[in-house]
Amino acid sequence: VPAQPSAEGLLAPVLCEYFQSLLSHSHPAMVFGSIPKVSAALLATTLCSLVANAGAKKFLQFEPITKEDVERSIADELSGAFSPDRLHEIEQKLQVVYAALPKNDLGRLNHQAVRYVLHRFFVQQHGWYVRGLEPNGVAQNAVTAVHLKDRVAAYTLDRFEEQANARGLDLGGLAALAATLEDLIRKEASLELKEVYSILNFSTDERLPREQADEAIHTYMMVYLTNRNVSLSSRPEAERKLKVFAMKYKGSTEAEAFLQSVEARHGGLSNPAGVDFQTAADVVADAGE
Repeated sequence: VPAQPSAEGLLAPVLCEYFQSLLSHSHPAMVFGSIPKVSAALLATTLCSLVANAGAKKFLQFEPITKEDVERSIADELSGAFSPDRLHEIEQKLQVVYAALPKNDLGRLNHQAVRYVLHRFFVQQHGWYVRGLEPNGVAQNAVTAVHLKDRVAAYTLDRFEEQANARGLDLGGLAALAATLEDLIRKEASLELKEVYSILNFSTDERLPREQADEAIHTYMMVYLTNRNVSLSSRPEAERKLKVFAMKYKGSTEAEAFLQSVEARHGGLSNPAGVDFQTAADVVADAGE
């Protein structure tokens, strides 16, 4: 599936600031002995029900959140721990570029270097363009720049830069931050799939017949592959646009084959009792990688 730019980066500066704050005020062993994981509630604060003209919903138009929302979410919604094996795997992927970059007096990367490494990691490993992690802090276009300035990043980047040169991040800190962002991105995929369920009038609390689950997954992938540039107001409209997409999207045959290969790895789709929402969410998250 062709790599698509993504909108997950609205929260990247929040997490960067959080980890920088931890490293500025805590002993490293206290930070990395138990790596916290962001709960879905943190990401949920950045999403809303989106209504355009005539009631059409358009994906990924974010409502602004206040600095109080950010501070409260960071303080109250962090818990859990990442798998040591996963962190080690990410460290190995980051190690070469980390070693090649200049360090500060403490042997850690500064703010710009952290952005560069994470930007490179997500592009190379996932094909994700994470807004808010641009190496030079410059968005790709004016629309993105307005998003960042008017939304979360205006506050979080200011807070981050206040502390960015205090300690910096070591390899373990980079791996923890990358893992946290990956976790957020998977959760965002789940939230977007819920939006698709809502448009199709499917319940996330009930198991769906395989045919309906496939309909939801394919609708989600259409939204994803068009870079969220689609408005949907009803199931009939979604069905109609999905047919047009299948005919006109250049890579539709390859995309369908890829999606089938992803679905084949998820046995829950073949459950005679129906497909639960979590199974469908796992499929779209894996397809996005």
